[in-house]
Amino acid sequence: MVLATAQPPTRETTTPIESGPISGFRLPKVDPYPETMRMNVTVREPNQPRTVYEMVGGMEFFEDLTRRFYLRIEEDEVLRPMHPKDLAVSQRKNALFLAQYWGGPATYSEQRGHPRLRARHMPFPIDKEARDRWFRLMKESVEESEIPEAARTAMVDYFEKASLTMINQGDTATS
Repeated sequence: MVLATAQPPTRETTTPIESGPISGFRLPKVDPYPETMRMNVTVREPNQPRTVYEMVGGMEFFEDLTRRFYLRIEEDEVLRPMHPKDLAVSQRKNALFLAQYWGGPATYSEQRGHPRLRARHMPFPIDKEARDRWFRLMKESVEESEIPEAARTAMVDYFEKASLTMINQGDTATS
């Protein structure tokens, strides 16, 4: 398995500077969200480059993953109080974010702007215990899914690393 690398700039992805001291140079086109907010991980199999989003079956997978995850949250005495009474909105936002992150449509950014994960989680007291519980529940939800091993590994690795950056309480809080 080889992860894809970024493509070099082309005339389609750059804009010419038409006046001034650097006239004639080309700058990258700025796209405030859709493509820039996606990880767009591509796992390359022989003759079949696909995103994780495509490998797992698209939006249906992420809706099911978050449904199972939030059923677990519902029963967790540490994580449940950090969420609104009705978990449906959180579940939907999470499904849209994950779908976008793994190469799907940019609906999350179109509706909510930049993900700003750390800033969005700052109001909640997340210590090592809360992070460990969150990661365990998400990992269980991913591991019970029938998806290709490459996608499973990529997702669990991401959740492990991303969840560590959400800690904002205690000795292991990231700044």
